[in-house]
Amino acid sequence: MTAESFRLDTATAPIAVRVWGDGPAIVLVPGGLQTAADFDRLASHLAGDFTAIAVDRRGRGDSRDLPPLGGLDAEAHDILAVTRAFDAQLLFGLSSGALIALRAAELASEDLDAVVLYEPPLATPEYANDFDWIDDVGELLNAGRCVDALTLMIEVIADHPIVRLLPRSVLRFASKVAIRFGRSANGDPLSVIVPTFAQDARVVQEARETARQLPAGKTRFLLVNGDRAAEPLVGALDALDRSLPSTERRTLSRVGHLGAVNGGKPARVAVLLREFFARSVQ
Repeated sequence: MTAESFRLDTATAPIAVRVWGDGPAIVLVPGGLQTAADFDRLASHLAGDFTAIAVDRRGRGDSRDLPPLGGLDAEAHDILAVTRAFDAQLLFGLSSGALIALRAAELASEDLDAVVLYEPPLATPEYANDFDWIDDVGELLNAGRCVDALTLMIEVIADHPIVRLLPRSVLRFASKVAIRFGRSANGDPLSVIVPTFAQDARVVQEARETARQLPAGKTRFLLVNGDRAAEPLVGALDALDRSLPSTERRTLSRVGHLGAVNGGKPARVAVLLREFFARSVQ
């Protein structure tokens, strides 16, 4: 099975999507440094039972010509425009994509029946300063220091124990090589993708304020983390578990922050999504 890729004319902007399968529609929202193609394996695992719609967010993938203007609310409205175009009531977001999915539910909870949030980087009072590194990355990118920005991201996000043992000089060299020669899942050079993380930094910043307006409607939430998740990410899910009206929790063993993307464990994530979303379409 292959994906169908096209630009979707919505009320907010012509957003590019990759569509797999047939059945009730699930919209998939990628996180930082990701495009719709990073969800190809996840979408293919869902395609037997659902229509899986992976979104190229503003400024990346086939939406690269769209300016990343408006921050969190603009991206949430983009996602809601996609859900309405496909009559989708099911939503999945990874990392900063989970913050966008959460904001979409805040803005239009009546439109969404079930939402899965995978490790949203939501700053909570207990971990108020633990996401400051994202602000630092945004500042580095705005200053054109992409190698330093990627190095910092690897230092913080990498959940492989070997990577954590490497000295910064090695990580910086690897970042320099990756930006020069690396490519993202859709084939775009990493030199094009890395600067888009400045938008993710803005999303994380703005989510600190909008999280005070958590949805109180009918939407069911599944909160997911891997057992390699950093403590502040688990803390964010704990806070959401206490604040959202209808939640379930799942922890995946031997899985890290990027469990849902092609290089992670998307088949295992798909099992959770299929089980949770099936209750919305029975």
